[in-house]
Amino acid sequence: MPPTCSPCPPLGDDTSSDTTPEPPPATGTSNHSHGGCCSRPRTPSFTIQPFDGNPKNYARFKAKFRALYENEYNGSPALLFMLEDLLSKEVRNEIGECLADEAMYSVVWERLDAVYGRTEVMDQTYLDDLLQIPPLKNQDAASLKTFANRLHGAVVTLSQSRYAHELHSRTTLMAMEAKLTTYLKDKWNEKRKRAGAELNVLDLDD
Repeated sequence: MPPTCSPCPPLGDDTSSDTTPEPPPATGTSNHSHGGCCSRPRTPSFTIQPFDGNPKNYARFKAKFRALYENEYNGSPALLFMLEDLLSKEVRNEIGECLADEAMYSVVWERLDAVYGRTEVMDQTYLDDLLQIPPLKNQDAASLKTFANRLHGAVVTLSQSRYAHELHSRTTLMAMEAKLTTYLKDKWNEKRKRAGAELNVLDLDD
């Protein structure tokens, strides 16, 4: 039987000849800041949200899974089972037969990268976020704030993508104008007339 760890000696003068009984250890967990025989690595405390198929969540999901599981279970068939449990039903259907063979772990990631990790997939998602903002049904403060926040967030992310030109598109603007209440459409048309120039989604966001 291996010997149990004895308490690490305090820093300072040598007390090996001191016969005073050791005080009992404090309750709870305690880590020696200076190291010692009882030091152990701490298990990561974060959890992973299952991947739902939204490309915006893919990079973070992949980074978390690899950080939490790959070093611990490197080369183990359990890795594929853990990954499968953290994929939504829709994502599992998209991956298909790759999940049937434990030797296909790396192939599954390649498939996930191809479907959810490509830049053009992300960019299309940003455009969809803009076009799928629900129409305003009324003009109370909470509804207006929610609409404005979603519009601004979609504009900011889309402006950094390959579809940034859609923010200047008349078709995109018309789609966003249709989401306004009648009163806000009238106010927006007044603004357009005063501007004396063609406005776009960036102006609507402002």
